[in-house]
Amino acid sequence: LLKPTQSLEQLADIVEQGGTSQQDVERNAMQLRQSCSRLEHMISDLLLLIKAQKPILPTTDNRINVMDPAVVNSHREVAAQRNITIDMKGDESLEINGEVEQIQAALAKLVENAITYSKDGSTINVVAKANEEGTEAVISVLDRGAGIAIGEQSRIFERFYRGDNQNDHSDDGIGLGLAIVKHVALTHHGSASVWSSPGQGSTFALVLPLAGE
Repeated sequence: LLKPTQSLEQLADIVEQGGTSQQDVERNAMQLRQSCSRLEHMISDLLLLIKAQKPILPTTDNRINVMDPAVVNSHREVAAQRNITIDMKGDESLEINGEVEQIQAALAKLVENAITYSKDGSTINVVAKANEEGTEAVISVLDRGAGIAIGEQSRIFERFYRGDNQNDHSDDGIGLGLAIVKHVALTHHGSASVWSSPGQGSTFALVLPLAGE
């Protein structure tokens, strides 16, 4: 929250003092724009977090097909910039009850994380299937990143927590993505979990009750 304010103050000082080059003004304006973009991203995530804590009641009007490819398709271009492939497969008959915006936001956060932490040229797998009892849909996102230390895995769903596995692509992260995933899961009477091992990547699972007949 402080970075945009600091950038604005710095730009104001330059304008106030005068005598600076147009290049200096443009450079500081660019930094300000980047900070504002980061702030907008943070506010958007905070609003999602608030919405994700409102209870969802299952009705015939809020059924969602788990295999809707919209979220994955919207991230293919970003992934392709690093030669990362996203492979999606699963049971196309799976349906859940839920708020479309929240479910899409949760899945988007998992896919974005997978892209951020995967190696260039790797493959991300998105798999949807029913659990053994046939009562829940399990949406798994597997990345080929550096993995998460065991000691950090219990904390990564906390708000604003960022682990030690950061890289050049995660600089703009603020630590709210997985908190949103967790709260969306809980609001929909489901759960979120992770399996990870350093050097072997991570698998995040969003588990949601299947819609009744």
